[in-house]
Amino acid sequence: MLIILKQINSLFFIIFLNLFNLIIGSGQLRFQLTTFNSSEEFRIELCANEFHLRESSSKSEWGKDCKFGRAEVFVRGNGTFDDRQQSTSSKTASISLPFTHFWRQSFTLELRLWHDNELLLQKTERIFPLPVGSGWRSIYSNFNLKNKRRKLEILFGVDCLENFFGSGCDVYCKLNDLEIILDRIECNNESGLKKCKKGWKGLNCEQKILLNTKMEGNNQSNCYCINGGKCVDNKCVCPVGYWGNNCEKCIPNSKCKGFCRQRPGECSCPEGKGGQFCEKDLIFCSKNSPCQNGGICQNNAEGNYTCRCRPGYGGINCERVLNNCEEEPCYNGAKCINLFSPPGFRCLCSPSLGLFGRFL
Repeated sequence: MLIILKQINSLFFIIFLNLFNLIIGSGQLRFQLTTFNSSEEFRIELCANEFHLRESSSKSEWGKDCKFGRAEVFVRGNGTFDDRQQSTSSKTASISLPFTHFWRQSFTLELRLWHDNELLLQKTERIFPLPVGSGWRSIYSNFNLKNKRRKLEILFGVDCLENFFGSGCDVYCKLNDLEIILDRIECNNESGLKKCKKGWKGLNCEQKILLNTKMEGNNQSNCYCINGGKCVDNKCVCPVGYWGNNCEKCIPNSKCKGFCRQRPGECSCPEGKGGQFCEKDLIFCSKNSPCQNGGICQNNAEGNYTCRCRPGYGGINCERVLNNCEEEPCYNGAKCINLFSPPGFRCLCSPSLGLFGRFL
């Protein structure tokens, strides 16, 4: 991933962001650039690019393409940032760069600072680690401008986008229509697995946990009714057109094998069912085993499937062994060792050279 800041009149800087090991996921890398006291004007152009283990030394290749998106922020002479996309002006610039790959909790940040075509600062930062949802972290860069020492602060963090969870933002979780209507189930922010909301329990979260039991005559009110149903003697009495333990099923459309929506006769299919009347079986994973090497099969709404691969494996069916040493990341003749858990690589340095480090 690559961030470039180009010149308007006198000052611009270039930030390069490169992300490790692209795999399916969905999240956003967030940045805040805090203003430094200066009367200069400059433009910030963000360019998100793919990561290359062997960094190019050719300046002409920097910012060549932006495979993951662009953004621009302007700095005015009064030291404020102007985001033209959102028509805002403030003392900080907030930038979000979405990604669609597995988050490896690390990235590379390269910074170049220019003034009147003069390179004031060039710096490379490798950020290890950056867990999802860990809040803001910061780095500082010092440079001289007009015989004065100045400091630029960059804050950064990473979050999963909607319906994606887990440490790699690679676990998809979305409630179906019935789960939304009943309001008993939610997605776990850490694992991405569905769980019962507070106050509910059971295999399908159908049992209410009574903390403060309400008494009605000699009976306890202990039922959850929807679509206008009323709780009588711990059971739902449903209005015309509805039936079921919670009045969630519809009578008028006898062909419907699912659940009613807001109007009687409309089918809302449970997970694994599809079609106009929920007559189609979409549970592919229960009848097939497409995922290899211990991968977990997950059904989707279209009747297809997605494989969640174990660390070290990739491909549609987890059939491919990931080789983190493929691009020869180690320097000075060091031997690259492919790692599976956690996924990555390790460089085995030659003792005769007296070198050490992650990439040596």
